Parts: sequence; C-alpha cells; structure tokens
Amino acid sequence: MLEHKRLCAGIFGAVTMIGAGAVQAADSKLLLHAGVAYLVSDAKSDGPLDLDVGDQPAVEVDATYFVTPAIGVNLLAAFVTPEVKSAGASLGSVGLVPPMLVGQFHFGSAGSAIRPYVGAGLNYNFFHDETGSLDSLHVKVDNSVGLVGQVGANMNLAGGQTLNADVRYLKFDSDVSVGANHALDDKLKYQGFLINLGLGFWL
Repeated sequence: MLEHKRLCAGIFGAVTMIGAGAVQAADSKLLLHAGVAYLVSDAKSDGPLDLDVGDQPAVEVDATYFVTPAIGVNLLAAFVTPEVKSAGASLGSVGLVPPMLVGQFHFGSAGSAIRPYVGAGLNYNFFHDETGSLDSLHVKVDNSVGLVGQVGANMNLAGGQTLNADVRYLKFDSDVSVGANHALDDKLKYQGFLINLGLGFWL
C-alpha cells in the first residue's frame, strides 16, 4: 500500500510539473536551449581527393522566437571539429560552425505539455582552424550555404524549463583547394544528421 501511494504521488508530481511548465509556455514568446549533439556525416567528393568526413559529438545552443503560438523562427549554433579523410587516410580536423536559421511549425496549443514540430531553412557553413595535413598542405574548404530540415519536440517542465529533442538533416556542397595546385581542386558533397538533446527555458 505504501509503495502504491508513493507511485501515485510521483505520478501526480510529474503531471503537476508538466502542467506548470505548459502554463509558462503559453505566456512566453522566446525559448532558449542548450544541449549536447551528435553529428552523423555522409560526405563524399567526385574529384581527386576522395574526401570523407567523420562523425563527431558537439555542443549546441539555440533560440526560438514564436511569431505566433504555432510559428517559430529558430537560430542554432553548433561547434564541431570533424576529422577529414582522403582515400581513407586522415588529413586532420577542421573546425565547423554551421549556424542554422529555420522556420518551424509547432503542433498543438501554446499550453500543451508536449509539442512536436517540423522545420526547414538554411545554414551557413563556416570552416576554420585546420589541423594536421589540412594545415601543412594549405587545404582550404570554402564556406558555403546549405539546406536544413528538422523534426523535434519540446516537453514543458516546471519553473519555465523544457526538455527538447530534435534531429536536423543538413545538405551542402563546398569547394576544396590544395594551395596553388588546381589539379587537386575538389568539391565536398555533404549530407548528415545533427541529433540534439537539451534543456531550455522560457523568457
């Protein structure tokens, strides 16, 4: 009987927390998130370098402004340093900051405890700080613009906090050069998934 009461109390507490968070969400327009992510890459090139990009853990921060209760504009920044390979051999790593601007549609009402959403937009791929052979051979990966698709969900918790999970699909092409040797010019064709899990709070 005691265990039954404890279970009921725990369920009641969880429902109360989610309900309180839903009320906070209904009164707010700006949602901030921070979390951990994992970048799953599928990259290739058709030129002489035979490029590939490794998977990579990351950290991410993002903000969503709700223009209406259902429509949001999301800006995300992730920080990754994936390994780059040529014909299976490591060339070193390169820093990548791919800020993403996405329009989102959120299902349910503003006060819903759990709100799934979908989104689509653009990202700008900023490459920097090459290491290893990428640096010594003066390999340059040009910055580029790509496409983003997104699915995810927010669970509203007590105290104006949220639990968030989403997956973003990325696709872009970037030109690659090796010093002044134009015979090695190549194009990196990238697609991948950024899988996020984070906590947020309403402002």
